[in-house]
Amino acid sequence: MFYIVVSPLGLFAQPDSLIQLPEPMGVKTLLSVFENYRFPHLANTGTKILQELSETYGRQGKPMLQQHAWMYATSLQAEMLEDLDATIELLKNRSEWASKNGWPSIAAQLQFYAGNSYFSRGKKGPGFEYMLRAYNKLEQMDSTQVPLLYHYAHHLASAYYNLGDFENSIRFTTTYEKTDLKWLPEPDRYGFRNSMGMAYLQLKKYDSADAFFNKSHLSASLGGDSAWMALAHGNLGYSYYQQGRLEEALPLLQTDFKTSLKHDLKESAVNAGLLVSRVFLAQQDLAAAQQMMSAIDTLMPVVAAVETRKQYFELKFQLAQKQNQWQQAAAMADSALRYHTAADNNQNDAITARVRNKLETENYLSSIASLQAQRNTEVMLRNALLGLVVVTTLLVLLFINRYRIKKQKEADAAYYARQIAEDKLQLMKSELDQYTLRMKDKAALTQKLQDEIDALKLQHHQASAEKENVLQQLLQASILTEEDWDTFKSLFEKVHPGFLVRLRQTFPDLTPAETR
Repeated sequence: MFYIVVSPLGLFAQPDSLIQLPEPMGVKTLLSVFENYRFPHLANTGTKILQELSETYGRQGKPMLQQHAWMYATSLQAEMLEDLDATIELLKNRSEWASKNGWPSIAAQLQFYAGNSYFSRGKKGPGFEYMLRAYNKLEQMDSTQVPLLYHYAHHLASAYYNLGDFENSIRFTTTYEKTDLKWLPEPDRYGFRNSMGMAYLQLKKYDSADAFFNKSHLSASLGGDSAWMALAHGNLGYSYYQQGRLEEALPLLQTDFKTSLKHDLKESAVNAGLLVSRVFLAQQDLAAAQQMMSAIDTLMPVVAAVETRKQYFELKFQLAQKQNQWQQAAAMADSALRYHTAADNNQNDAITARVRNKLETENYLSSIASLQAQRNTEVMLRNALLGLVVVTTLLVLLFINRYRIKKQKEADAAYYARQIAEDKLQLMKSELDQYTLRMKDKAALTQKLQDEIDALKLQHHQASAEKENVLQQLLQASILTEEDWDTFKSLFEKVHPGFLVRLRQTFPDLTPAETR
């Protein structure tokens, strides 16, 4: 904790611990100063302290500390503004100024704070856009320029977790794994592992969740933080409970209950105690379950969470049933039903809010996907973000796209079918024309032969009847045969389908010869 002495003239005397901060390790301390003054009644004081620190570091020739102190002073100024547009305008203007003055990492970090301001005030879409753009820039810089990259990864991981996108939450949280631990405050070293465990738990990837809860407990034990040790083991116990490993879950949950009470974390103690009671009920140990519920009874007046109260009355109802206390069971059932309805309404509101946030972020889907592709091509935002629960809008878009593709395929198929039919028709017309031409040639040859026979008759009227009969047979052989007629008819029907049928219907008295 930092103690700041205020002189009568209103000037701030800076403690040596702040003035003598080393680079770049001191950036972490400046972040702590910023976090300590992020309260309405302290922000103005914190702004002045950080501004004076920035000037001091500038005179000392410590550019990184100078820039970060200036940045945190700007961020506190922005947080004092109630109007979101004014907040964003200030951060954007200061970011542009930092960029022009050769402070690229500060410019990007102020852009990130602008995104965080959007996100924290309900503007999820632009919040993600600003934060991801800024993070992409910061990640490409040298680590000495951005010693607190993990801090921004943590914000993004939390944002994705709140939207229910646990895969992306894990991806950003793993940035901690790549961070040199000397930059990480002790609580962050076990806090981030606990966060990863919770994300894996939501995805029901229990092996990974259990591994990170154990790592979190180990880090907390090395740091001597008994509260975090209990929290990590409590979460591990909850994971075991969900897996049905009740014998392993029970001692962890009991420890969590006792340690939470020791640190006066009453709601945490209630949550752990309810799970302990569930385990005892499953084991048919009614006396132990009753004892735990009696301990929880004394804590319930401070618990406001509807979901927790619902679970409490449900367990009271189940316990009364097993103890054959039917009047007590009826009373608990009534309370459980009341809180069950309230909890369902809260859950519906939460789902509605989450869907609304997802729909809003879809307007930024392409830009977010592009930014993430620059850093990691394996990540896609489910038609981006958001691709965890398929939103109705995405289904509609997918349906429209498939419908369009289907129609396009049908149109292409129809086009090619018409082309094939036209090619076949053209081929049959060509065959018909060629066949007709051959028939004409044959008719002309027949006529010529007829003329020659007539001439021979005039010149050789003494020709025998037998020779004339031979000439008549030759003439008949040259005329259109039945086979020729059938071939012609087949080709003609293909080119002019139905013509011969309509001809017979129109002139039913035509002879086969006249039809030909």
